[in-house]
Formats: sequence, C-alpha cells, structure tokens
Amino acid sequence: MKYFYNLLFLSLIACSQLISPPSKKLSEEQMESIFYDLVLLNASKSVDPKLYDEQGVSISNIIYKKYGVDSLQLAQNISFYTSNPQKCKEILSRVNIRLEKEDSLLRKENIPNVPVKESSSDSLKIIEK
Repeated sequence: MKYFYNLLFLSLIACSQLISPPSKKLSEEQMESIFYDLVLLNASKSVDPKLYDEQGVSISNIIYKKYGVDSLQLAQNISFYTSNPQKCKEILSRVNIRLEKEDSLLRKENIPNVPVKESSSDSLKIIEK
C-alpha cells in the first residue's frame, strides 16, 4: 500500500504542472487496470507480508511485467493522467466501482443459503411463574 501511496503522491505533485503525453502512453483502461491491480496486490501483501518477502515477490515487478512497462514509463503515465484531475477522478472512480462489485460478489458467495422456515408458533417457550 505504501508503494501505491508514493505513486499517488508523486502524481499529485505533477498535477500542478502541464504534462505532455509520454512516449509510451497507456490507455485509460490500462491505467484503470494498473491501479486496480496495485490495490489488490497491496491488500494481499498487507495480509501476509512475510510470504511476499520469503518468495522475493515485488509488486512493482509484477506490474511492470504484466503491462510491459518500466518504472519510468509508469511514473510518466501516472503523472500524465493525474495532470488532468477530472480524468484521474474518473479512472479512480471506475477502480472503486470494480472493487465494490468484487467485494459484493465475494460477500454473496460467503453467505450460506439457509432456508428460513416460517412457523405459526412462537419459537420461544412461555415460562409460567
């Protein structure tokens, strides 16, 4: 998560400047997917950071390999998209919608379907004094 916040901080600093498109400009959909993956990977690492360390897994390297970019290209694209706050807000909003949808699907899968019996009698026994 720290990595994600560092990228976001770098991006926010770039918002105050006019940024030209990077030489390898990623589409909005690719940026959305990158942010989505970063959130999921950082969340999974926060659950078991020792596993990531033991396996030598680097979240950055996963992103670079999956999307065929290097750290400079990713930083340039983040700076480019965050230089347009409205566009950045739209992308992050779509990421949030995807996360909420995924969360609701997972919650739905984890809730057992227990049939509810309707009864005309009270399930509580009446205690006589």
